[in-house]
Amino acid sequence: MTAHPEMTLHTVSAAPDAPLWTPAPGRKERALITHFEAWLDRERGLRFENYEALWQWSVTDLEGFWSAVLAFFELPLRTPYERILSGEDMPGARWFEGARLNLVDQVFRHAHLASPSIVFESEASGTGAMSWCELQRQVECRKAVVEDRRLLADRRRSRCRREGAQNGCSRQGRRRSQTPRADGNNSMYGAQPRREIQAMLKTRLNALGKSALKALICMGAWFSP
Repeated sequence: MTAHPEMTLHTVSAAPDAPLWTPAPGRKERALITHFEAWLDRERGLRFENYEALWQWSVTDLEGFWSAVLAFFELPLRTPYERILSGEDMPGARWFEGARLNLVDQVFRHAHLASPSIVFESEASGTGAMSWCELQRQVECRKAVVEDRRLLADRRRSRCRREGAQNGCSRQGRRRSQTPRADGNNSMYGAQPRREIQAMLKTRLNALGKSALKALICMGAWFSP
């Protein structure tokens, strides 16, 4: 068997406690755990003789280890945590209570990298990649649609509250809204709201440009005439 150029294989006749393989020096220098150990020494004043010592610290000082992991990876929290660990009993232990983060923030903090944002492989179309610019464009298009739908829902709720206060028959109004339409259009939006959606989307598309139109059309036919 041919050994990998960045590892050293040991024979079975080696000492019982010897590792089966050892990474080459260059691979060890590039390893993430090596950078983590250097960070611990520089930022926390912690030094470990070997991996076993590092592992022992990670399972005995849980709050110290996980706070170091969080700081090392610079995870962007929108709301800081109140405490790292609430109780150590399993099940029932709660980690980083109070912390809130957004996955989009975490993903796009890597947008400066030269590598693609997504690398994919499909049995139908083969392999491919998506640039960070394209990923950001698609996310912004979807965000615009979600914001428009939320705005429309808020307008409908406000209108229903006004009509209910004027007529004093909100229960009857809800019953009418659940009755199938005579024209066969039983969409959750109805004809008039669909026209409102189209008008709002056209306004938004003027700002997004022609490239966004194709992305929005692919998201579904709920706004089509």
